[in-house]
Amino acid sequence: MTNSFDMGDEHLPDPDPVPSGAWDEGRWEDFLRRHEKRLERFLHDVQSFLSHQLAPGRTDDLPTDREEALVAYLQKRGWRDPETFVAWLAAEDAPANLPDLLVEDAAALAARLSAWGELLPDALHDSSLVTLLVAAYDGASMLARAARFGQERDAIGGAIACTKRALGHAHTATGAMAEVRRDLGLGGVTQEVRSIAAALHEHRNAVALRILELRERASLGVD
Repeated sequence: MTNSFDMGDEHLPDPDPVPSGAWDEGRWEDFLRRHEKRLERFLHDVQSFLSHQLAPGRTDDLPTDREEALVAYLQKRGWRDPETFVAWLAAEDAPANLPDLLVEDAAALAARLSAWGELLPDALHDSSLVTLLVAAYDGASMLARAARFGQERDAIGGAIACTKRALGHAHTATGAMAEVRRDLGLGGVTQEVRSIAAALHEHRNAVALRILELRERASLGVD
């Protein structure tokens, strides 16, 4: 079976440069989709490199310096410019310019869910719980990315695209929570469970409202 990651990014269209100028919401979404596809391939190949480094008795012509060896390995795997991709990832890790209460609430909710999930019986540590926790953390991550874009005219389309992804994760989380509640049964649905479920619904509504606010701001062309 052909490994879909074997070609690095050679068979993909040339990546867009880091966006400049005002992009609309749809163009940002297309950019993020292609960027995330590359990220998935990139992480797969980094993991492959680490496994390769640990292989006993390996023989290759990679540099002895670890960072240089990683770049050389990625180039062998078909990455045209891995250093530029790493620089883009580093830029994404930069903090937002201003505090954002929605981002903070999302992170706090994800941490609350994680702590609560650890206390559940082992039989409930199943796919529903995993889906719930992953969706909560992914949603918080997307809101943080949206906050890093900011709300200025040239970047607000990116903020909207990321917030829409966060809303999708919020929908997934509320659905997974409903499945966990069904697994708990009537006797297991405590006040804490009801409180968490309500918090998930409130958070989903807040994310949806944020999208409307951003779109209104974009339509007014406010800096």
